[in-house]
Formats: sequence, structure tokens, C-alpha cells
Amino acid sequence: MGASSTSFLMGMSAAAIVCAVIIALSYIGRKKESVPSVQLTRRKPLFVAAIGYFVVWGGVLASGVLPISHYHGPNAVQTQDAIDQSYQFTVYSGPGYTNSVSVKAMGLLQMNETDLVEILFYNESGEVILQEVLVNYTDVYMGSMSRISRLQVPSGTYTVNITETHYRDGVPTGTDPLVFEISQALTPDHLEERFKWSTQLFLVVLGGGVFLLGGYAIDLGSIRKPEASPKPEKEKDLDDTYEEYLKASRKK
Repeated sequence: MGASSTSFLMGMSAAAIVCAVIIALSYIGRKKESVPSVQLTRRKPLFVAAIGYFVVWGGVLASGVLPISHYHGPNAVQTQDAIDQSYQFTVYSGPGYTNSVSVKAMGLLQMNETDLVEILFYNESGEVILQEVLVNYTDVYMGSMSRISRLQVPSGTYTVNITETHYRDGVPTGTDPLVFEISQALTPDHLEERFKWSTQLFLVVLGGGVFLLGGYAIDLGSIRKPEASPKPEKEKDLDDTYEEYLKASRKK
């Protein structure tokens, strides 16, 4: 079973338990007047249960306990003129991501021009985890330049600093505007799991909406037990009337 299906079952199980508890407490409150309960819970238990359904799903999604929470979607940052600037980049652990980070440098160079580019990953303690030269000044490129390096970076959140020096005829002339793209590749099943999860979340919202509207429409407080109709009085026949007349005459 994939991460999306497991997450869906976990969320629905938690929501179903809470809804069942709310409905049970409402039933007990209606049967026993001594049990304190909110009037809305007695009158519209399904409506209150539907509210609990959405609250549970919101809490489960925000908690990050679901397996699908490890699937964050595409992980990439593109920077323009990134020299002497710092950027935040998070390297995720599996199962949705590969264990390598790709860094791509793009720009234009003439025959007599070269670039020396270094990239540094600082962890949260400020320590340098990785320093990699992307484009060495001994390499000469003509026209469009595109260089991709794959780096092995442990999972975590990093501050990325890019340093670039532009050379013309072997003489440093400052910096050259380049475009950098930092990305972490997805595993083959990542997009499939994300698509399944989007479909399942739609069903969660749709089912919850129907549950909410149905619970609001059903008002158990308006359902009353039919009152027993009074028994019709027995019509007095002529014999009973005559006997009453005789009893009254004797008393006189």
C-alpha cells in the first residue's frame, strides 16, 4: 500500500472514531435528561459530528504524522544573479526524493572568458558541509554555457552561498551574471503518489461537505413522539340512565 492510501486510511479512521464518539454522547444525552449536553448536540448530532470530522482532518494534516507528508512536491530553487547572496534550501530525505542535489549554472561566455564558481552549503550551526567548484577557470566555453554538478548532501536545511569570479584572458574582471538552479530529483513514484493524494483529499472534502449539509438539515429536536389521543367516553345507554334515575329517587 502506497503512502497516499495509508495516509487516507489513517485520516479516515481517526475522523470516524471521533464522529462515532460524538454521536454516541448525543444519543446518551437524549435518553438521559440528567446527563449534561449542549442543545445543538442533542438536536443535530450529525452536524456536530461533521464539524468534528473536519477538525480531525485538519489536525491530522497539520501534525505531519501521515506518510504522505514526506512528499513535498518538486524541490527546486532558481536564482538570477545569485553572486554574494545567500539562499535557503532544504534537502529532504526519502522515500520521495533521491539522495543527490543537482546544481546547474547557465550563462554566456566568449572564447577568451571563463568562470570560477563555488557553492557552499552551511548547516544550521554555521559549519560548511560542502564546497564544490562548479565551473573551473581552466575550462573554456564558447557561447551558451550550461554546467550541471550532482552533489551528495545529507538531508537538512542549509544556507547556500554562491561565489563566482569571471576571467577574461586569464585575468579576473569581477563577476558575470549567471543563472543557477538548485534542485533535488524526485523518485519515480513521487508524482503518482501526489496525484493519488490530491484525488483522495478531494473525496475527503466532498464527503465531508455532504455530511455537513445532511447533518444540518436533520433536526432531531423537531421529531416528537406522537401524543396518545384521549380515549372516547363511553356513551351511556338508556339502561344506565334509568338506573341512575332510580338511585336518585331512592335518596330523596
